[in-house]
Amino acid sequence: MRALLLAFQLLSVVAALTTVNCRLDLSPRQISRKDLLRTHLRLYQVGNFSGQPYSAKATLRDPEGRFRFEDLPVSHDENSTVYFQLVASSQDYNLKPNRVLIEVQGRGEGKEPTVRAFQNVFGREHFPSPEILYPEQLVELEAEPELVISYVHAAPMRNYIVSRRSGILDSGPLAGIFRSKYKMAAVVTIIALLLFPMLVEKFDPATVEAIKEQRLSQTREKYAAVGESNS
Repeated sequence: MRALLLAFQLLSVVAALTTVNCRLDLSPRQISRKDLLRTHLRLYQVGNFSGQPYSAKATLRDPEGRFRFEDLPVSHDENSTVYFQLVASSQDYNLKPNRVLIEVQGRGEGKEPTVRAFQNVFGREHFPSPEILYPEQLVELEAEPELVISYVHAAPMRNYIVSRRSGILDSGPLAGIFRSKYKMAAVVTIIALLLFPMLVEKFDPATVEAIKEQRLSQTREKYAAVGESNS
């Protein structure tokens, strides 16, 4: 009989299971398959706990960006509070909030536990209470019916391969010419002046012959005028 009573008492305080519903909001953009693959969501238990700590990863469930963490261990005891840390990251966006402290408090037998969320900051991931002023009190977020995570702006481009030696087009005199539109215009003009006679001779030989005859006649007239002045 005592064994049955002890078992009943243990069942009254044993951990129940609850779910935290969340949503990733990228509006006005639509969530694509790329966002599904490049967004990482993790929830783990912090604070005082017994046994194996809870840890889980979630993925976006639909194009609306909904995701959830299931089977969170909580207690029926009214004085029992369990804390979890939600970490959200993306390879394409800076998410806000990217760290959320989730508080699950039991309300007694037959009642759903109360879920609260607080915007956490870097360096406070393992503080198990939002009331610790280090360095400031955490801001409470709306957790019902779902916790919403949005984005600040697109993340900067990540250079996974960095060239140690730059080429001649990245540094040096040639790079300076290519970066300046005025220098480029001067170079193109000089090249055009050098190539123009050859192009004309190739595509219009008659015009080239006429130009040569005109220059030759001008030279003859010049020498003829010089000879008359000497005589």
